Amino acid sequence: GRPGDYIPPPVTPYEAVKSYNTLGELFAEEGNAEDLKSVKNVDLLMVGDWHPLNVESFQWFFKSVYPLIAQKRQVTIGLVGRINERLGEVGDLPGVYKVGFLQNLANIYDFTKVFLLPDQAGTGVSIKAREALSVNACFSATPVAMRGLEIEGVSWPETPQDYANDILQLLEDEEARKKRLAVGDQLRAKLDWSNYAQQWQQAAAAIGASQD
Repeated sequence: GRPGDYIPPPVTPYEAVKSYNTLGELFAEEGNAEDLKSVKNVDLLMVGDWHPLNVESFQWFFKSVYPLIAQKRQVTIGLVGRINERLGEVGDLPGVYKVGFLQNLANIYDFTKVFLLPDQAGTGVSIKAREALSVNACFSATPVAMRGLEIEGVSWPETPQDYANDILQLLEDEEARKKRLAVGDQLRAKLDWSNYAQQWQQAAAAIGASQD
């Protein structure tokens, strides 16, 4: 169908089945990363598997966006998932904590200020965008990451500099983080089960009308 006919699936709240006191404890227990046990939290969190589109997006971030952030301030980044097996030396930077597959993400989102969604390509609604909404995380996203989740009056940073600026503002300004969380609230309200059912009812009615 046409892009405007797409009905995104609802977002359901995420409930952590396990809870840890620090990020390092989580890394050690769920990822056998004992060398990272002393890590308390991180400024930024990135999670991904080794899908080629994830590799492309994460490489773009580290090559084009990270240097712009590093010019302004030091940051710590949790780089989680099998994506690490495909990035090579790209993620080998100061303050980047690399851990592979985690048995359970548990309450990982409690230990970061900003969850990054640097998607550069993809189809359908981004799984990670839905994840960010389900856990009520403060996130910084590209327009591609928010595909199918448009909201009136909200735009997303398109260039590396704009994306870096968005991340820096979220890191440094608590009010900016509150506003981004409010955007998440709007999107979750838009993507609840009642709206989902209503959109399908409207779509079915439109199909029926077109066949009369």
